[in-house]
Amino acid sequence: MSGFPDNVELVKKIILINIVQKISLETYWINPFCEVRFLRSDSSNLQRAGKDLFKESIWYLFNRYEQGDEKNICLFSTRRGGSTHLMELIATNRGVRFCDQPFSLNSSLSGQVRHLPIFDRSQVISLNEDDEAMIRTYLEKIFSGVLNVQTPWRFWRRDFDFLANRLVLKIVDAKGIIDWVDRNFPVYIVYSTRHPIPTVLSIMRNQWGLTARAYLHDHDFVRNYLDPDQADYAECMLLNGTLFQKHILNWCLENMIALRLIAQRPHWLYISYEALILNPDETIEKLSKYLHLADILRMREKISRPSKSTRDLSTTDARAAIKDGDGCNIISRWRRELSRQEERVAFDILDRLDITVYQYGSDVPVGSE
Repeated sequence: MSGFPDNVELVKKIILINIVQKISLETYWINPFCEVRFLRSDSSNLQRAGKDLFKESIWYLFNRYEQGDEKNICLFSTRRGGSTHLMELIATNRGVRFCDQPFSLNSSLSGQVRHLPIFDRSQVISLNEDDEAMIRTYLEKIFSGVLNVQTPWRFWRRDFDFLANRLVLKIVDAKGIIDWVDRNFPVYIVYSTRHPIPTVLSIMRNQWGLTARAYLHDHDFVRNYLDPDQADYAECMLLNGTLFQKHILNWCLENMIALRLIAQRPHWLYISYEALILNPDETIEKLSKYLHLADILRMREKISRPSKSTRDLSTTDARAAIKDGDGCNIISRWRRELSRQEERVAFDILDRLDITVYQYGSDVPVGSE
């Protein structure tokens, strides 16, 4: 179910117009009501447009792709959930190229926007026939190498692969279609979670917004995954809860589809952030066996180095703990920031929505202790 169902083409044109006009010293904003406003130039827009143009040029000139014998990989996860670290770990294998958030409209480039429907709050949850056709074509172009979306572009680095034969897509805004992707493409499915409280605290620290309203506006999602009492509860929480409670609710709604399905999909690989940190060798062996990844030594070297998102978005203490390899400190550090009572408030929401993968008082998923 797309957002803006009656104005998709108009909204797409508006976005494209404004992307193009970012490279102008004077910027015009055209809104859906045909008002035209003259804005003073913003050098940051110009710099970003220049960087985007440079990246797309690198992708066109240097990123060659020839599909190999092994299946591509779709990694479904949550923002600030360790997904970048896991994506980069998989992509250390020779010939494997990452594609970072191909469904995110918040970080999209012009070449990406042209191929995607416009979804409410960038969340791909339910698909109508037109949405399905567009996304099918979009993924086919990515998997064939015709379209480069958020792939590596720093060609001067030693780990840059000029030729790749396999892709790993990190998907955080389209967990709602994890089963659809599995049914329609010959890919490996990896699903990853991190404890909701540290995930939420990191999101709040970075002042990122909520996506919950997109789920509660999606009639198919509400009908299939929430009973009437849960739907009323979620609406009330989104209206009256604290910001912390709203973000916990958000985590639940974003992960609900995958969590409900995973027990019925034994061919999916589940990797928790906590397992990656506490049991790196065991997790690497699991990734290697399930995904047919051969470069175990390179993955072991990579796993102790912070990901790009950790370097850019995490606290100094978090980066130091990762560098020191202090796994227990990494996964339990969040307990210094809130009380047991606040933890109980968070798990009241998980319990109400029948989310059982994490339990009150534990830092790791059920079955990991």
